[in-house]
Amino acid sequence: MFDSRSPIIKIGGYIIIGFFTIIIIISFGVPDFMSRLGFDQSTVAIINKEKIHYLEFLRYRDNVSRRFKNIDSKKLQHYILDSLIRYKLQLQKADELGIDVSDKAVKDFIKNSPMFHDKSGKFNNEYFMNALRHYRMGITEYYDTVRNELINNTMREMLRMGVGVTPDEVVNEHIIDKSRLQIKYCFVSDRDLRKRFRGDLLVSNDEIDIELKKDRSELKDPKTDRDRIRKKLADRKFEDIKREVVTSVDKLAFAGKPFGMAVAKLGGRVRISQEFKIGEPVKEIGPKGKALYTLSDSKIFRESCLAIDIGKASPAIITIDGLYVFTPTMKRLAVAKITDSEYSTIEGKLIDEKFTSIYVSMMMDFVEKSKIIKNLRLDEK
Repeated sequence: MFDSRSPIIKIGGYIIIGFFTIIIIISFGVPDFMSRLGFDQSTVAIINKEKIHYLEFLRYRDNVSRRFKNIDSKKLQHYILDSLIRYKLQLQKADELGIDVSDKAVKDFIKNSPMFHDKSGKFNNEYFMNALRHYRMGITEYYDTVRNELINNTMREMLRMGVGVTPDEVVNEHIIDKSRLQIKYCFVSDRDLRKRFRGDLLVSNDEIDIELKKDRSELKDPKTDRDRIRKKLADRKFEDIKREVVTSVDKLAFAGKPFGMAVAKLGGRVRISQEFKIGEPVKEIGPKGKALYTLSDSKIFRESCLAIDIGKASPAIITIDGLYVFTPTMKRLAVAKITDSEYSTIEGKLIDEKFTSIYVSMMMDFVEKSKIIKNLRLDEK
């Protein structure tokens, strides 16, 4: 009889608002000892001057306890308190926006709840009273709980109704979703480049003397000056060599030369990526291949991956620890016309994503402006 459709069980269970836990822990995880001086011990938290009493926390904890094991653990009880806090924050935001529901809406919701219907499909008052006893609630408390749930739902629905997507957005998402790309890439680390050109990175004593004479501000400590200048000049030489390598690879790319010629200039090892969609990170081949974020997040890769012909060299990509060059080996894009079913599915997905982004941004701003003090004491357990 008491299934997941119950508004009691659903409290705090919405996936899209789960981010509040992290925000609350980061922003308010350290106890505010000064604020807790003289705190009423029956109060477990104060949210923008609204108190949460221990009895309310226990009732909320008991209502969600069936989802968890080890409900008495301190860590879990603090998590449940954070869940209750974010639920209260949502209600406060709804109140700030002037959102409310009528008594009739609350009564209709209860009357239409399947959990209170008998086999004939009619509202059964005995079922209703059994539920109240089960949750240790009076009628007024239950009405308030249902009202709060409906207020939260109304706020979300109002926000969602204001979200829309254009046909172009749907078509573009369809193309992206159906796309399949794969590349060959060559990477050489700065460390390997230094090894290859180590002879060119040697710094003579004459070069050090010239540098010290040229810039007297480099004279700081006779014991360390020469070693420091030697390293500085070696780094400068390395950057010049690296710049030459990049320039030579770029010339090949702009001339439309084969990938193999760029690899010969770069001198690294050639690998092939996993297949990926447009916008997804490039990953190493294999089930546990790591994402190559420095490659796939680079401006050159994002702007040229689709434009470069298969087998042709890309410009060099400079990363924090080395150089990449790549070539597409497969570019498969959606060419079939989008069906009505696909259009509806993608449209709903994009609306959900936009709604979630708006909702999260709105609530994050509200949380950051809120004053939250937690006072849950579990030392005796």
